[in-house]
Amino acid sequence: MAQADREEGRRPDGWTREERREVRALRRELRVVKEERDILKKAAAWFARETMTRKFRFMRAHQAEFRVRTMARVLGVSPSGFYAWLRRQPSRRAREDRLLSEAVREAHAASRGVYGAPRVRAELRASGISVSRKRVARLMREQGLTGVTRRRKFRTTIRNAERRPAPDLVNREFSASAPNQLWVSDITEVPTATRPLYLAATVDAFS
Repeated sequence: MAQADREEGRRPDGWTREERREVRALRRELRVVKEERDILKKAAAWFARETMTRKFRFMRAHQAEFRVRTMARVLGVSPSGFYAWLRRQPSRRAREDRLLSEAVREAHAASRGVYGAPRVRAELRASGISVSRKRVARLMREQGLTGVTRRRKFRTTIRNAERRPAPDLVNREFSASAPNQLWVSDITEVPTATRPLYLAATVDAFS
């Protein structure tokens, strides 16, 4: 049996030479597929309106992460066209966009990632930078920056019309002349980036 394994090129791990070559080839293909998937995932935010310049900007921003040839193939452009674009002198608007992008990024970071385009624009205008909301939105989109939006409110208390309501034991009088006479409580919803949290508090009405 061992002689037959040797003749087939089978190693102690049970794999033949041909099988190992196929596995290596499949692993290479899998790396390429993963890279192309990651490129498309990150590029989606850049291409609300596809233009050649947007594609080249994306490639420049992600050169350290992906290979230029792979990005060019996935985005349908040529590597030579990308390098020619890099050698061109940037336009006045491109230079302004670069400076504005830095200001947008700083304003967004100062808000701890909370502000969207309208509030980022308001911060820029307050610092003396006049810019349109659409331009701020575009620069934020190109950098993958988003604000926090308030999600749909959840009702924490839903009254059952068929049940008798709880009696008002204090007759809407929420004051006390001494400690431990009346305690009151409430619950509220606190929106977070992942899911709503609920905060309940109980206090002595005398305090």
